[in-house]
Amino acid sequence: MELSKVTVSRKYLDLKTARSQPSVLANERGLITIDFIFAFVVTICVAMVFFALTITLSLVEVAQYVTYTTSRAYSAAHETPGLQQDLAMSRYAEVMALSTFKTFLGSSWMKLGQPTLGDFSSEYNEPTTNSADVFVGARIPIDAQLLRLNVPFMGSTVSDSSVGKATLNSYLMREVSTQECREGFTRQRYQQLKNVNSAGKSNYSSAPTNQEKLITDNGC
Repeated sequence: MELSKVTVSRKYLDLKTARSQPSVLANERGLITIDFIFAFVVTICVAMVFFALTITLSLVEVAQYVTYTTSRAYSAAHETPGLQQDLAMSRYAEVMALSTFKTFLGSSWMKLGQPTLGDFSSEYNEPTTNSADVFVGARIPIDAQLLRLNVPFMGSTVSDSSVGKATLNSYLMREVSTQECREGFTRQRYQQLKNVNSAGKSNYSSAPTNQEKLITDNGC
């Protein structure tokens, strides 16, 4: 009889002890660690997006300078329009050959295309209007590949492959070349002067061809 009481008492104590101990599901130890890891991962992902955005905007400013210096070289006067374009392309190649520009603008972060030189006024003015606004200069396409990221737990930052692609423009006009000045202005002025009468005498155009002279100064 005493043995049975002892057995029952032990079973009662074991049951009471088991009820007093928390279960595994009710254990909250380490919960703050899970929250910290989740918040840390989200913070890193957001920081990656902002880092890509800020670096891209900074590189766009650098690329804009490359466009500007190319357009500035194109605007300088030269013998022919073709030589003006060659001068601009040489300037572009010279700048992009520098280690700083080559590292940041020729990497997988941002890539610059080849410049396009010319008159783009038709894209800004109506075809039927005779606008005085002239858009002559350089264009350089850019591709900001840094904006296209695959962020952990968030996926891709873009859904369109055209995101990050744009065109930088710099319109500084273009000085008239020597050839254009000579053929388009000076020679035409000379032809008009030959057709003018002088005090009722014969036209200048009646003078012998071998006596005609073309005089060009340094301005049009």
